[in-house]
Amino acid sequence: MKVTVPINIGVIIKQLPLEEKLRLVRQLEKETWASRLDQIVNKIRSRRSIKELSSNEINRIVEDVRKTRYARTASSRS
Repeated sequence: MKVTVPINIGVIIKQLPLEEKLRLVRQLEKETWASRLDQIVNKIRSRRSIKELSSNEINRIVEDVRKTRYARTASSRS
């Protein structure tokens, strides 16, 4: 029968000297680099897919802006 003891990693880290903490951070950065990069790329891709616009949507937005600018120009001339 195997007995596992819960480990409180926060307590262990607090007990480490500063040099060991820095070494731990560097090691964790190396080991998690690929995973962190994948998360960033996936986040960018998900944002990009949400903001993709069709040509029709772009044309509609441009036309709305033109109408608004024309209306401002016309009202300033009056």
